[in-house]
Amino acid sequence: MLQIYLEIRDGKEKAEIHQWLDNFLESKYELVQEHSCAHIYIKEINRLFDWVVVKRFKKYNPSCVIVPIVHERLAHSSPIAMELELPYLLIKPVQKNKFMRAAKKLQTMFDDHMVEPVSYAELSTELAQTRSPFYKAFLRRLVRGEMTDEKEFFEARSHVPNGSLPNTVLFLQGFLLHEKLLTVDLCSKIIEHTLDELFSSLTEVSFLYFNSYLLVLIKVPSPYASFKYWTAGVHALTIAIEQLKQQQIYMYLGIGKTFEKPLDLHTSYLQARKARKKPPVDCIHIRYFEDLASHPSIIKAIDLIEKTCHEPINIQHIARHAGFSPTHFGRLFKKETGRNFPEYVAYTRLIQSLKGLRRTNHTLEQISADYGFNTPNYYSGTFKKYVTLSPSEYRHTKEIFFK
Repeated sequence: MLQIYLEIRDGKEKAEIHQWLDNFLESKYELVQEHSCAHIYIKEINRLFDWVVVKRFKKYNPSCVIVPIVHERLAHSSPIAMELELPYLLIKPVQKNKFMRAAKKLQTMFDDHMVEPVSYAELSTELAQTRSPFYKAFLRRLVRGEMTDEKEFFEARSHVPNGSLPNTVLFLQGFLLHEKLLTVDLCSKIIEHTLDELFSSLTEVSFLYFNSYLLVLIKVPSPYASFKYWTAGVHALTIAIEQLKQQQIYMYLGIGKTFEKPLDLHTSYLQARKARKKPPVDCIHIRYFEDLASHPSIIKAIDLIEKTCHEPINIQHIARHAGFSPTHFGRLFKKETGRNFPEYVAYTRLIQSLKGLRRTNHTLEQISADYGFNTPNYYSGTFKKYVTLSPSEYRHTKEIFFK
Protein backbone atom coordinates (compact mmCIF):
# COMPACT_ATOMS: atom_id res chain seq x y z
CA MET A 1 0.00 0.00 0.00
CA LEU A 2 1.24 3.46 -0.93
CA GLN A 3 2.07 5.52 2.13
CA ILE A 4 1.71 9.29 1.80
CA TYR A 5 2.63 12.01 4.26
CA LEU A 6 0.72 15.24 3.62
CA GLU A 7 2.16 18.40 5.18
CA ILE A 8 -0.27 21.21 4.37
CA ARG A 9 -0.91 24.08 6.76
CA ASP A 10 -4.42 25.05 5.62
CA GLY A 11 -6.95 22.49 6.90
CA LYS A 12 -9.43 23.09 4.08
CA GLU A 13 -6.79 22.69 1.38
CA LYS A 14 -5.42 19.58 3.08
CA ALA A 15 -8.91 18.04 3.19
CA GLU A 16 -9.43 18.86 -0.50
CA ILE A 17 -6.20 17.13 -1.53
CA HIS A 18 -7.12 14.20 0.70
CA GLN A 19 -10.45 13.96 -1.17
CA TRP A 20 -8.65 13.98 -4.54
CA LEU A 21 -6.44 11.12 -3.37
CA ASP A 22 -9.50 9.17 -2.13
CA ASN A 23 -11.24 9.56 -5.48
CA PHE A 24 -8.20 8.42 -7.44
CA LEU A 25 -6.36 5.88 -5.29
CA GLU A 26 -9.35 4.67 -3.22
CA SER A 27 -8.00 1.99 -0.85
CA LYS A 28 -4.57 1.76 -2.45
CA TYR A 29 -2.99 4.30 -0.12
CA GLU A 30 -2.94 5.52 3.45
CA LEU A 31 -1.96 8.79 5.07
CA VAL A 32 0.81 8.26 7.59
CA GLN A 33 1.64 10.36 10.63
CA GLU A 34 5.43 10.33 10.16
CA HIS A 35 7.17 11.47 6.98
CA SER A 36 10.13 9.18 7.71
CA CYS A 37 8.06 6.11 6.74
CA ALA A 38 6.33 7.63 3.68
CA HIS A 39 6.78 6.64 0.05
CA ILE A 40 5.58 10.11 -1.03
CA TYR A 41 6.10 13.28 0.99
CA ILE A 42 3.91 16.20 -0.13
CA LYS A 43 5.48 19.26 1.45
CA GLU A 44 4.17 22.83 1.43
CA ILE A 45 6.86 25.50 0.90
CA ASN A 46 5.81 28.63 2.79
CA ARG A 47 9.23 30.05 3.59
CA LEU A 48 12.71 29.72 2.16
CA PHE A 49 13.86 27.65 5.13
CA ASP A 50 11.39 24.94 4.07
CA TRP A 51 13.76 24.15 1.19
CA VAL A 52 16.47 23.41 3.76
CA VAL A 53 14.08 20.96 5.42
CA VAL A 54 13.41 19.30 2.07
CA LYS A 55 17.11 19.04 1.22
CA ARG A 56 17.90 17.52 4.61
CA PHE A 57 15.01 15.04 4.37
CA LYS A 58 16.04 13.96 0.85
CA LYS A 59 19.57 13.29 2.03
CA TYR A 60 18.44 10.85 4.72
CA ASN A 61 15.44 9.42 2.83
CA PRO A 62 16.64 8.98 -0.79
CA SER A 63 13.92 6.48 -1.70
CA CYS A 64 11.07 8.83 -0.73
CA VAL A 65 9.59 10.95 -3.52
CA ILE A 66 9.17 14.57 -2.43
CA VAL A 67 6.51 16.74 -4.07
CA PRO A 68 6.85 20.40 -3.02
CA ILE A 69 3.87 22.76 -3.21
CA VAL A 70 5.37 26.23 -3.52
CA HIS A 71 3.53 29.38 -2.47
CA GLU A 72 3.23 31.94 -5.31
CA ARG A 73 5.26 34.55 -3.46
CA LEU A 74 8.19 32.10 -3.36
CA ALA A 75 8.01 31.15 -7.03
CA HIS A 76 11.43 32.75 -7.53
CA SER A 77 12.91 29.96 -5.40
CA SER A 78 11.59 27.20 -7.71
CA PRO A 79 15.02 26.50 -9.30
CA ILE A 80 15.98 24.86 -5.98
CA ALA A 81 13.68 22.00 -6.97
CA MET A 82 15.76 21.67 -10.14
CA GLU A 83 18.97 21.51 -8.11
CA LEU A 84 17.48 18.85 -5.82
CA GLU A 85 16.27 16.85 -8.87
CA LEU A 86 12.75 16.52 -7.51
CA PRO A 87 10.30 14.80 -9.87
CA TYR A 88 7.42 17.24 -9.38
CA LEU A 89 6.72 20.78 -8.33
CA LEU A 90 3.26 22.30 -7.84
CA ILE A 91 2.40 25.97 -7.40
CA LYS A 92 -0.27 27.27 -5.01
CA PRO A 93 -3.16 27.44 -5.46
CA VAL A 94 -2.97 23.81 -6.52
CA GLN A 95 -5.08 22.92 -9.54
CA LYS A 96 -6.86 19.56 -9.38
CA ASN A 97 -5.99 18.47 -12.94
CA LYS A 98 -2.26 19.07 -12.39
CA PHE A 99 -2.29 17.33 -9.01
CA MET A 100 -4.12 14.32 -10.44
CA ARG A 101 -1.73 14.10 -13.38
CA ALA A 102 1.19 13.95 -10.96
CA ALA A 103 -0.57 11.39 -8.76
CA LYS A 104 -1.29 9.12 -11.74
CA LYS A 105 2.34 9.07 -12.88
CA LEU A 106 3.59 8.49 -9.36
CA GLN A 107 1.22 5.56 -8.92
CA THR A 108 2.42 4.04 -12.19
CA MET A 109 5.99 4.45 -11.03
CA PHE A 110 5.37 2.57 -7.79
CA ASP A 111 3.17 -0.10 -9.41
CA ASP A 112 5.98 -0.88 -11.84
CA HIS A 113 8.51 -0.91 -8.98
CA MET A 114 10.58 1.72 -10.73
CA VAL A 115 13.54 2.94 -8.73
CA GLU A 116 14.19 6.05 -10.80
CA PRO A 117 11.82 9.01 -10.34
CA VAL A 118 9.71 10.43 -13.12
CA SER A 119 11.72 12.28 -15.79
CA TYR A 120 12.45 15.76 -14.54
CA ALA A 121 12.87 17.01 -18.08
CA GLU A 122 9.29 15.94 -18.76
CA LEU A 123 8.09 17.94 -15.78
CA SER A 124 10.00 21.02 -16.88
CA THR A 125 8.56 20.75 -20.37
CA GLU A 126 5.07 20.73 -18.93
CA LEU A 127 5.86 23.65 -16.65
CA ALA A 128 7.33 25.67 -19.49
CA GLN A 129 4.35 25.03 -21.71
CA THR A 130 2.02 26.29 -19.01
CA ARG A 131 4.29 29.29 -18.34
CA SER A 132 4.49 28.39 -14.68
CA PRO A 133 6.47 30.35 -12.07
CA PHE A 134 9.05 27.53 -12.26
CA TYR A 135 9.95 28.42 -15.85
CA LYS A 136 9.67 32.14 -15.08
CA ALA A 137 12.13 31.75 -12.22
CA PHE A 138 14.62 30.28 -14.70
CA LEU A 139 14.10 33.24 -17.04
CA ARG A 140 14.37 35.69 -14.14
CA ARG A 141 17.83 34.39 -13.31
CA LEU A 142 18.89 34.90 -16.94
CA VAL A 143 17.54 38.45 -17.04
CA ARG A 144 19.21 39.36 -13.75
CA GLY A 145 22.54 38.06 -14.97
CA GLU A 146 22.72 35.58 -12.10
CA MET A 147 23.53 32.68 -14.42
CA THR A 148 26.95 33.65 -15.77
CA ASP A 149 28.60 30.22 -15.69
CA GLU A 150 27.97 28.32 -18.93
CA LYS A 151 28.20 24.99 -17.12
CA GLU A 152 25.49 26.07 -14.70
CA PHE A 153 23.35 27.31 -17.58
CA PHE A 154 23.59 24.11 -19.61
CA GLU A 155 22.74 22.00 -16.56
CA ALA A 156 19.60 24.10 -16.05
CA ARG A 157 18.95 24.33 -19.80
CA SER A 158 18.60 20.55 -20.03
CA HIS A 159 15.32 20.90 -18.16
CA VAL A 160 13.84 23.48 -20.56
CA PRO A 161 12.21 22.55 -23.90
CA ASN A 162 14.17 23.21 -27.05
CA GLY A 163 13.30 26.36 -28.92
CA SER A 164 11.47 27.99 -26.04
CA LEU A 165 14.09 30.43 -24.79
CA PRO A 166 13.65 34.12 -25.69
CA ASN A 167 16.41 36.14 -27.30
CA THR A 168 15.08 39.71 -26.93
CA VAL A 169 13.80 41.80 -24.02
CA LEU A 170 11.07 44.45 -24.28
CA PHE A 171 11.00 46.79 -21.26
CA LEU A 172 7.44 48.06 -20.82
CA GLN A 173 6.07 50.93 -18.74
CA GLY A 174 2.34 51.58 -18.71
CA PHE A 175 -0.04 54.39 -17.73
CA LEU A 176 -3.80 54.52 -17.27
CA LEU A 177 -5.53 57.74 -18.32
CA HIS A 178 -8.94 57.30 -16.67
CA GLU A 179 -9.06 55.20 -13.52
CA LYS A 180 -12.85 55.41 -13.54
CA LEU A 181 -12.94 53.12 -16.56
CA LEU A 182 -10.48 50.50 -15.30
CA THR A 183 -8.46 49.74 -12.20
CA VAL A 184 -4.68 49.91 -12.34
CA ASP A 185 -4.43 46.28 -11.19
CA LEU A 186 -6.66 45.10 -14.01
CA CYS A 187 -4.57 46.96 -16.59
CA SER A 188 -1.57 44.68 -16.17
CA LYS A 189 -3.73 41.66 -17.02
CA ILE A 190 -5.24 43.45 -20.04
CA ILE A 191 -1.77 44.35 -21.36
CA GLU A 192 -0.52 40.77 -20.97
CA HIS A 193 -3.62 39.31 -22.60
CA THR A 194 -3.45 41.74 -25.54
CA LEU A 195 0.23 41.06 -26.25
CA ASP A 196 -0.15 37.32 -25.74
CA GLU A 197 -3.09 37.14 -28.12
CA LEU A 198 -1.18 38.97 -30.86
CA PHE A 199 2.20 37.24 -30.44
CA SER A 200 1.31 33.67 -29.47
CA SER A 201 0.67 32.68 -33.09
CA LEU A 202 3.97 34.25 -34.18
CA THR A 203 6.54 33.10 -31.64
CA GLU A 204 7.30 32.22 -28.02
CA VAL A 205 6.43 35.01 -25.58
CA SER A 206 6.82 35.19 -21.78
CA PHE A 207 6.07 37.90 -19.22
CA LEU A 208 8.01 38.83 -16.10
CA TYR A 209 7.05 41.40 -13.48
CA PHE A 210 10.39 43.03 -12.78
CA ASN A 211 10.92 45.94 -10.34
CA SER A 212 7.33 47.16 -10.91
CA TYR A 213 7.78 47.07 -14.70
CA LEU A 214 6.76 44.43 -17.23
CA LEU A 215 9.39 42.58 -19.23
CA VAL A 216 8.10 40.98 -22.41
CA LEU A 217 10.51 38.23 -23.42
CA ILE A 218 10.29 37.45 -27.12
CA LYS A 219 11.94 34.87 -29.32
CA VAL A 220 12.58 36.78 -32.55
CA PRO A 221 12.47 34.04 -35.21
CA SER A 222 15.27 33.31 -37.64
CA PRO A 223 16.48 34.82 -39.96
CA TYR A 224 15.71 38.20 -38.35
CA ALA A 225 18.73 39.65 -36.54
CA SER A 226 16.63 42.16 -34.61
CA PHE A 227 13.08 42.79 -33.47
CA LYS A 228 13.30 46.07 -35.37
CA TYR A 229 13.51 44.24 -38.70
CA TRP A 230 10.90 41.60 -37.87
CA THR A 231 7.95 43.08 -39.77
CA ALA A 232 5.28 40.77 -38.34
CA GLY A 233 6.46 41.42 -34.78
CA VAL A 234 6.56 45.20 -35.17
CA HIS A 235 3.11 45.11 -36.76
CA ALA A 236 1.70 43.04 -33.88
CA LEU A 237 3.21 45.43 -31.34
CA THR A 238 1.80 48.45 -33.15
CA ILE A 239 -1.68 46.89 -33.17
CA ALA A 240 -1.38 46.15 -29.44
CA ILE A 241 -0.45 49.77 -28.71
CA GLU A 242 -3.45 51.09 -30.62
CA GLN A 243 -5.87 48.56 -29.10
CA LEU A 244 -4.75 49.49 -25.58
CA LYS A 245 -5.07 53.21 -26.35
CA GLN A 246 -8.76 52.62 -27.02
CA GLN A 247 -9.02 51.44 -23.42
CA GLN A 248 -7.12 54.51 -22.20
CA ILE A 249 -3.97 52.45 -21.52
CA TYR A 250 -0.73 53.95 -22.83
CA MET A 251 2.34 51.77 -22.94
CA TYR A 252 5.91 52.77 -23.78
CA LEU A 253 8.65 50.29 -24.57
CA GLY A 254 12.39 50.09 -24.83
CA ILE A 255 13.62 47.16 -26.94
CA GLY A 256 17.06 45.57 -26.55
CA LYS A 257 19.12 43.84 -29.19
CA THR A 258 18.49 40.26 -30.25
CA PHE A 259 21.18 37.82 -29.07
CA GLU A 260 21.97 34.26 -30.07
CA LYS A 261 23.30 33.27 -26.64
CA PRO A 262 20.65 33.05 -23.89
CA LEU A 263 23.23 34.21 -21.31
CA ASP A 264 23.16 37.58 -23.13
CA LEU A 265 19.50 38.07 -22.20
CA HIS A 266 20.75 40.20 -19.28
CA THR A 267 22.46 42.54 -21.74
CA SER A 268 19.29 42.81 -23.82
CA TYR A 269 17.42 43.79 -20.64
CA LEU A 270 19.93 46.53 -19.77
CA GLN A 271 19.74 47.84 -23.33
CA ALA A 272 15.93 47.84 -23.33
CA ARG A 273 15.86 49.72 -20.02
CA LYS A 274 18.29 52.33 -21.36
CA ALA A 275 16.38 52.72 -24.63
CA ARG A 276 13.15 53.40 -22.72
CA LYS A 277 14.71 56.55 -21.22
CA LYS A 278 15.95 58.04 -24.49
CA PRO A 279 14.16 60.03 -27.22
CA PRO A 280 12.68 57.77 -29.93
CA VAL A 281 13.57 58.05 -33.60
CA ASP A 282 10.04 57.45 -34.88
CA CYS A 283 7.17 56.18 -32.69
CA ILE A 284 7.11 57.50 -29.14
CA HIS A 285 5.81 54.17 -27.89
CA ILE A 286 8.70 52.10 -29.28
CA ARG A 287 12.39 52.86 -28.74
CA TYR A 288 15.15 50.57 -30.00
CA PHE A 289 18.59 50.29 -28.46
CA GLU A 290 19.99 50.02 -32.00
CA ASP A 291 18.80 53.58 -32.62
CA LEU A 292 20.85 55.05 -29.78
CA ALA A 293 24.01 56.96 -30.64
CA SER A 294 27.23 54.94 -30.65
CA HIS A 295 29.75 57.62 -31.70
CA PRO A 296 31.81 58.55 -28.58
CA SER A 297 31.72 62.30 -29.33
CA ILE A 298 27.93 62.29 -29.84
CA ILE A 299 27.45 60.30 -26.63
CA LYS A 300 29.58 62.93 -24.88
CA ALA A 301 27.38 65.68 -26.37
CA ILE A 302 24.16 63.88 -25.29
CA ASP A 303 25.45 63.59 -21.71
CA LEU A 304 26.01 67.37 -21.65
CA ILE A 305 22.54 68.03 -23.11
CA GLU A 306 20.93 65.86 -20.41
CA LYS A 307 22.86 67.62 -17.63
CA THR A 308 22.21 71.18 -18.84
CA CYS A 309 18.91 70.98 -20.73
CA HIS A 310 17.16 73.16 -18.12
CA GLU A 311 19.50 75.99 -19.15
CA PRO A 312 19.74 77.81 -22.51
CA ILE A 313 21.48 75.51 -25.00
CA ASN A 314 22.95 76.33 -28.40
CA ILE A 315 24.48 74.02 -30.97
CA GLN A 316 27.72 76.00 -31.09
CA HIS A 317 28.50 75.30 -27.44
CA ILE A 318 27.63 71.59 -27.64
CA ALA A 319 29.53 71.16 -30.93
CA ARG A 320 32.62 72.77 -29.41
CA HIS A 321 32.33 70.45 -26.40
CA ALA A 322 32.20 67.45 -28.79
CA GLY A 323 35.17 68.75 -30.83
CA PHE A 324 33.35 69.54 -34.10
CA SER A 325 32.26 72.52 -36.12
CA PRO A 326 28.51 73.29 -35.72
CA THR A 327 27.76 72.24 -39.32
CA HIS A 328 29.57 68.91 -39.15
CA PHE A 329 28.22 68.26 -35.67
CA GLY A 330 24.63 68.89 -36.81
CA ARG A 331 24.91 66.36 -39.65
CA LEU A 332 26.61 63.74 -37.48
CA PHE A 333 24.13 64.30 -34.63
CA LYS A 334 21.14 63.69 -36.95
CA LYS A 335 22.77 60.57 -38.35
CA GLU A 336 23.50 59.15 -34.88
CA THR A 337 20.24 60.02 -33.10
CA GLY A 338 17.70 60.13 -35.92
CA ARG A 339 16.61 63.63 -34.82
CA ASN A 340 17.96 67.10 -35.51
CA PHE A 341 19.55 69.01 -32.65
CA PRO A 342 16.61 71.27 -31.64
CA GLU A 343 14.15 68.32 -31.66
CA TYR A 344 16.45 66.20 -29.52
CA VAL A 345 16.94 69.00 -26.98
CA ALA A 346 13.17 69.62 -26.80
CA TYR A 347 12.47 65.93 -26.32
CA THR A 348 15.15 65.61 -23.63
CA ARG A 349 13.58 68.54 -21.77
CA LEU A 350 10.18 66.88 -22.01
CA ILE A 351 11.51 63.61 -20.59
CA GLN A 352 13.05 65.41 -17.64
CA SER A 353 9.93 67.51 -17.06
CA LEU A 354 7.89 64.36 -16.46
CA LYS A 355 9.33 64.19 -12.95
CA GLY A 356 7.97 67.67 -12.25
CA LEU A 357 4.53 66.76 -13.56
CA ARG A 358 4.25 63.49 -11.66
CA ARG A 359 6.10 64.20 -8.41
CA THR A 360 5.25 67.84 -7.64
CA ASN A 361 2.22 70.12 -7.62
CA HIS A 362 4.09 72.89 -9.43
CA THR A 363 2.12 74.83 -12.02
CA LEU A 364 2.75 74.36 -15.74
CA GLU A 365 4.29 77.85 -15.73
CA GLN A 366 6.83 76.77 -13.11
CA ILE A 367 7.61 73.46 -14.81
CA SER A 368 8.00 74.97 -18.27
CA ALA A 369 10.42 77.56 -16.85
CA ASP A 370 12.34 75.00 -14.78
CA TYR A 371 13.02 72.81 -17.80
CA GLY A 372 14.04 75.45 -20.32
CA PHE A 373 10.85 76.19 -22.26
CA ASN A 374 10.20 79.82 -23.19
CA THR A 375 6.46 79.86 -22.43
CA PRO A 376 3.84 77.50 -20.94
CA ASN A 377 2.02 77.45 -24.29
CA TYR A 378 5.17 76.36 -26.13
CA TYR A 379 5.75 73.68 -23.49
CA SER A 380 2.16 72.40 -23.76
CA GLY A 381 2.23 72.39 -27.55
CA THR A 382 5.56 70.55 -27.70
CA PHE A 383 4.38 68.06 -25.07
CA LYS A 384 1.17 67.32 -26.96
CA LYS A 385 3.08 66.95 -30.24
CA TYR A 386 5.49 64.33 -28.94
CA VAL A 387 3.61 62.59 -26.12
CA THR A 388 0.11 62.72 -27.73
CA LEU A 389 -1.28 63.76 -24.32
CA SER A 390 -1.40 67.23 -22.85
CA PRO A 391 0.75 67.91 -19.73
CA SER A 392 -2.43 68.07 -17.63
CA GLU A 393 -3.68 64.73 -18.97
CA TYR A 394 -0.31 63.11 -18.34
CA ARG A 395 -0.23 64.51 -14.80
CA HIS A 396 -3.53 62.78 -14.05
CA THR A 397 -2.52 59.39 -15.44
CA LYS A 398 -1.80 56.56 -13.04
CA GLU A 399 1.33 54.52 -13.55
CA ILE A 400 0.68 50.79 -13.80
CA PHE A 401 2.86 48.89 -11.34
CA PHE A 402 3.33 45.26 -12.34
CA LYS A 403 3.40 43.18 -9.16
